[in-house]
Amino acid sequence: MWKYRSKQKIACGGVHIKEYTMIVIAGINFTYSLSVVLISYILIVIAMICMHSADGRKKAFSTCGSHLTAVTMFYGTLIFMYLRRPTEESVEQGKMVAVFYTTVIPMLNPMIYSLRNKDVKEAVNKAIIKANLGQ
Repeated sequence: MWKYRSKQKIACGGVHIKEYTMIVIAGINFTYSLSVVLISYILIVIAMICMHSADGRKKAFSTCGSHLTAVTMFYGTLIFMYLRRPTEESVEQGKMVAVFYTTVIPMLNPMIYSLRNKDVKEAVNKAIIKANLGQ
C-alpha cells in the first residue's frame, strides 16, 4: 500500500518540470534549426552581393524572397505553438495552429513560389484591382 501511495504522489505531482523541460527542448530545437536557416541565408546574400550580373542578383533575391516568406510563416506558427505556456484554452488553439502549419502552409507554398512568375503576378494584380473596384 505504501508503494502505491508514493507512485500516486509522483503521478499527481506538479507538471512544472515537464512544462519547463518542454519549453527548453523546443527552444533549443527551434534555435538550432533557425540558426541553420539564417546562416544559409547569410551565405546566400554574400554570394548574391558578389554576383556581377544585376539580372542574376534580381532573380536570386526574388527566389529568396519567396522562400523567406514560406519559412517565416512556418516558423511563426511554430513559435506560437511551442514557445508558450500550456493552458486549457491552448489545447483548442494548438489544434488550429497544427492544422495551419501542417495543411494551410503547404497548400500556400505553390502559390507563394508561383508569384515569381510574371503571368501569375499580372493575374493577381488584375484580381486585386477588380476586387477593389467592385467595392
